[in-house]
Amino acid sequence: MNTLCIPKVTAATTSAYIQTIWKQTKLGPIVQYTELPWKHDHAHKRILLKVAWNTDHPHHAAYQEILNAGHYISIVHKFPSEWRVFLAKN
Repeated sequence: MNTLCIPKVTAATTSAYIQTIWKQTKLGPIVQYTELPWKHDHAHKRILLKVAWNTDHPHHAAYQEILNAGHYISIVHKFPSEWRVFLAKN
């Protein structure tokens, strides 16, 4: 299990929408979901997802390598809009 971070999401984006988009990736179920508001910008929030990886997903190993190397993966939710997903630093 890893905790992932989407560092910048508009505050108007609902948790149901974020969870639906994540479910569509089939990367694994969300075990814990947390929203944190930005300190000085109330128009955005940070999302933390504790995820149980789906090891049967064809890109599972590649995505974990990318995240463990300190890079991000992109989740396209409304083309061309994307969320950058990082490994959380907690």
